[in-house]
Amino acid sequence: ILHTKVGRYLPHVADMFDFSADRVKRSVDESLRRLGVDYLDTIQVHDPEFAPSLDIIVRQTLPTLADLRRQGLVRSIGITGYPLSTLRELAARSVVELDTCISYCRLALHDTSLSDSGLATSLAQDHHVGVLNASALAMGLLTQQGPPAWHPASANLKARCRAAAELCAQRGTDLARLALHFSLARPEVSTTLVSAADVVTMESN
Repeated sequence: ILHTKVGRYLPHVADMFDFSADRVKRSVDESLRRLGVDYLDTIQVHDPEFAPSLDIIVRQTLPTLADLRRQGLVRSIGITGYPLSTLRELAARSVVELDTCISYCRLALHDTSLSDSGLATSLAQDHHVGVLNASALAMGLLTQQGPPAWHPASANLKARCRAAAELCAQRGTDLARLALHFSLARPEVSTTLVSAADVVTMESN
């Protein structure tokens, strides 16, 4: 099952995002060609919070994906992002039927706002959207080795997570294991996504 994305491309910040209809069409075509397939199972609008306006997503990006879905090139359409307000607004404003929503770092040991805000339930029940919880380890924050240098968490949160990792180690377990168990036990979402840099980590997950 192949999931890919549109909207975010080049490494330079000024050129990174493009949510226009033309770029969406080209991106899907590029993905089909690179993956060597006739259709994509799910195409996701990635980081829509960086669009100049959500109007572009509502009026161009999503309708273009809907056209591609009607053509059989795309099976499902999703949105992804960090700000819950953006995900909520897109679900409410979209005239295109959304199939999935990926929220990351928002249903984890340190942050349960995806659930606490009621958004997970609203997406599933009111909009019939499959909610996927990503980054249960908060982009490395909830691991023994800690987050990468670029991680946006505050110094205080990083320190608290380090202390939690040390406590887990003292008690013979791993903070990542605890964090993953916490997210997998939540009933509010249908799926929790995990990633890994190597096979050993994936098998541990």
